Order: sequence, then structure tokens, then C-alpha cells
Amino acid sequence: MEIVLPERVTRDDVARLWREHAARAATATQVELVGVREIDSAGVALVLELAAIGNAAIVNAPPRYTALAAAHRVAGVPA
Repeated sequence: MEIVLPERVTRDDVARLWREHAARAATATQVELVGVREIDSAGVALVLELAAIGNAAIVNAPPRYTALAAAHRVAGVPA
């Protein structure tokens, strides 16, 4: 099972997205970011938390996600 996040994953969206996806996170194998066009630090935190709950892979991360994750020194993301 995968969690597919929408085009926008920002501070204004995080609470709603958490309510929509948290219950499924434990059984998710992937957090899919292919459609994400706008993401901020709060969105990165949401993605990481959703992935960590079920040890899911984060796939198709956009460049902005990768840059923010590296800036926050997220493990597994090149600095």
C-alpha cells in the first residue's frame, strides 16, 4: 500500500494531510511524492513521520524535498 500526497504539502496543509493519512501509515510501504509541486519544512516533517511509522520508502521526491531534507540533515539524504 502506498500513501500518495497531493501537489501541495505545506504548513497550511499538514494537519489535514495527517488526519487523512496517519491511520494508514503503519501499513504503507511507500510515501509517493510524484505529484508534489510545493513543499516546505513542515511538509518534509510530515513525509518523514508518515514514512517512519511503517518504515515506508519515500519515492519520487521532488528536488525541493531533497534540498530541504539535506538542509535539515535528514539521514540518508546527501548534504
